[in-house]
Amino acid sequence: MPSRQEIVHSINEGIRKAECDYRKGTTWMLHQGPEYFMTVNIYQSLLRLTNTSSLTLEDEPSRLTEWHRNRRRRLPGPKPFKARLDGRCDLALFCLNAYDKPRAVIEIKRNAQKCTDDLERVKRLLEEEHLGFCVLASCLFERVENNKVVEAQDKIRKRLRDLRRKINNALVRGNMSLTLSRSRIEKVLFEMSDGDEEWVWRPICCVISRKKTS
Repeated sequence: MPSRQEIVHSINEGIRKAECDYRKGTTWMLHQGPEYFMTVNIYQSLLRLTNTSSLTLEDEPSRLTEWHRNRRRRLPGPKPFKARLDGRCDLALFCLNAYDKPRAVIEIKRNAQKCTDDLERVKRLLEEEHLGFCVLASCLFERVENNKVVEAQDKIRKRLRDLRRKINNALVRGNMSLTLSRSRIEKVLFEMSDGDEEWVWRPICCVISRKKTS
């Protein structure tokens, strides 16, 4: 079974592949595109890991412990809070040769500020389903103004710190811990109708797990 570090690295690589491919076909940035495009690229990246038993898309939380239990039809459109708690998991990774025991859940958001939307469900899954960990995956973009690349990179770091604080505040009452994966900030060029634009960006993987008890 791949390690947690290998899984998180693979998720990062999937996001980078999605950004590269999406930029080839459009002048839009990845966070402006369809969320499922990032999801599929992460899925394909995780499949390349060795000894991966089972990897599912749009899985129901109930199936993380028992197949075909409490299945419900999901209607399109915005979901109320209760429906979000019971909503489908973007990706679920199962342990190898462990009777379909869930190992990790990956929730994907094209807009990093919406990573907290699934926090209550993630917390509940970690508390009730005995998962190893959950990953909130997304990306951050910032435009380079007046060739000030370092300033744009600093803005990315600030937004990341703000997101980390927001998630930590939501986890403060639970027995959960947050780890942000390390990832380089890259500069990319977009060919716009009125001229080229420079942007900086980086993938995000927020890893949430239960705190270790002494």
